[in-house]
Amino acid sequence: MLSRLPDEETLIKNRKYLLSWAGPNETPRAHKKRNKTMVTFEHTDTFDFSASAVFALLADLETKSSWSGGEVFEKRITPQGPAQLGTSYFESGKYEGYKSEKTMIVTELEQDRLLTLATPADAQQAFREVYRIEPLGAQACRLTITSEIGGVPKVAEFFMRQAMKKTMPKNVQRMKAILASRA
Repeated sequence: MLSRLPDEETLIKNRKYLLSWAGPNETPRAHKKRNKTMVTFEHTDTFDFSASAVFALLADLETKSSWSGGEVFEKRITPQGPAQLGTSYFESGKYEGYKSEKTMIVTELEQDRLLTLATPADAQQAFREVYRIEPLGAQACRLTITSEIGGVPKVAEFFMRQAMKKTMPKNVQRMKAILASRA
């Protein structure tokens, strides 16, 4: 569980990454508008686990590759530990037959409610993952996962949608299995 906010020094150090993603006054919506070719995928599911347990799993970027599917060849997390504003997450791997290499920054974080990772504005391919948690009770919550991918050729969009329709529910099932093993 994440119980501390980043200190001022960490925020200042990571400010350049946050600004490179969204600009000094740019909202996530403006970021999407700037990357007009973004393709959006969304999946919502309910969990029989508390919002804090689901958030703790999401914020533990070290375990992300165990539930996100694909084959991860390399990952680096800076700084180590639970995600915080400005945390950098690099991963290189193969997903649904496509090679992917990207660095994402934690751009939004609200304890037990929201975690957003996005590539910097100068990234070759824009990518954004939003995990929004809605508590439904003490031991239940709803998780909505939104993935936005930029620069997807129109011809590939159909095939990507078909793959994501299968992949996102599988990722959620893996998350549930990990949470059950921790209970």
